[in-house]
Amino acid sequence: MEKDKLEILLEKYWKAETTLAEEKLIKAYLSKQAADESHTGDKDWFAAIQDFSEIGHDEVLFTIEQKNRKSVMLGYPVWLKIAAVTILVSGLTWLGVDYNQKLNTQLEIEALARRTAEESLMSMSNALNQAYQHLNEPTELPDNAVTEN
Repeated sequence: MEKDKLEILLEKYWKAETTLAEEKLIKAYLSKQAADESHTGDKDWFAAIQDFSEIGHDEVLFTIEQKNRKSVMLGYPVWLKIAAVTILVSGLTWLGVDYNQKLNTQLEIEALARRTAEESLMSMSNALNQAYQHLNEPTELPDNAVTEN
């Protein structure tokens, strides 16, 4: 295999774009060729994969840390970011105020119902107390009433 073709296949391999047949070509070439300084790491990699497959692992999965990874920031204008944050904060504030008002209204309704029930119970208690006092008061008998002796 030519060195240029090997470079292309290795580049495709590290981008995870090779087929199984291409990977077998790379493994075969690197296992038969003498250690080349530019491919020592690649040769060690494929040797490690071969060692794992020999000890009974049918499928070898590795993760590679990519050092040249760049994060891409979306280029939204600053005014748009500020507007989005303002809208978000305003919406959440409105939801909080609305929830608090509903909660306060519910608490006021419950307090009014409690006061009304207490007033009704107190009124009934007073009426029963007055009735009980009238039962215990002595009353005069009318003049034409017959008494037993």
